[in-house]
Amino acid sequence: MAAAKDSGDPDPIATVAVGVIGTLVVILIVLVLQVLYYRTEASELQSKVYSQPNHALLQLRAEQQERLRSYRWVDKTSGVVAIPIERAMELVVRQDSERASRERAQPGRGQN
Repeated sequence: MAAAKDSGDPDPIATVAVGVIGTLVVILIVLVLQVLYYRTEASELQSKVYSQPNHALLQLRAEQQERLRSYRWVDKTSGVVAIPIERAMELVVRQDSERASRERAQPGRGQN
């Protein structure tokens, strides 16, 4: 029976295999951690920045809605008044229907 030769040198194939496998494991761990980081970052950005109301924008919208829904002077000296948008739409529809009624009553006038 031959005695095993023990030279004390490490096995080069095993050393390369451990190095390659270790490198692949480290790369895989880094990639997984990057994915987790970017997902968490996006989630935190959504919850802390994007979902928070912009108070200046909310105030501006409230002021615009108030202007659209109220009567006010645009130019008091010349008598120009702003009316609520709903009322203005009603008046335009009424004016248009009255014009259409007049044109139907006088068939030759509205056509060119």
